[in-house]
Amino acid sequence: MIQTTIKLNDLQAKIEEAGEEAEIELEQVLRDIARYATNISPVDTGAFVESWSFSETVVATRRYSSSTRLKASQNQRLSMRATSERNLNRDIDVYVDEDDFDRIPYFYFINGAPHASSVDLRHGIVARIRNRFRG
Repeated sequence: MIQTTIKLNDLQAKIEEAGEEAEIELEQVLRDIARYATNISPVDTGAFVESWSFSETVVATRRYSSSTRLKASQNQRLSMRATSERNLNRDIDVYVDEDDFDRIPYFYFINGAPHASSVDLRHGIVARIRNRFRG
């Protein structure tokens, strides 16, 4: 006969540690998506680049102003991209701070700009994000 003993407390600690590592990895992937989406945005002068959000519900957020006829300088464009990425990171922080990843079945990445569909149709933003981060 052969036998081994498994200490359940040790096993549970390893399971919890693996769960924590998975949450850290998930958080990093979400932050990478935020950075990538804002960097590849073809419209960088306002509404489109600033309208990205993460949410556990399919509700488009509006945190932008119209960029109609706006000719932004390179510094303004970088600033708008940085603002968008910062907003996305704040969305992610809400779930990280509340340790809520394990209770959320879906996490939605949404662009709530009125013209988001037409921009995506022309530039394939969603497909590019999916292809880059598909597991």
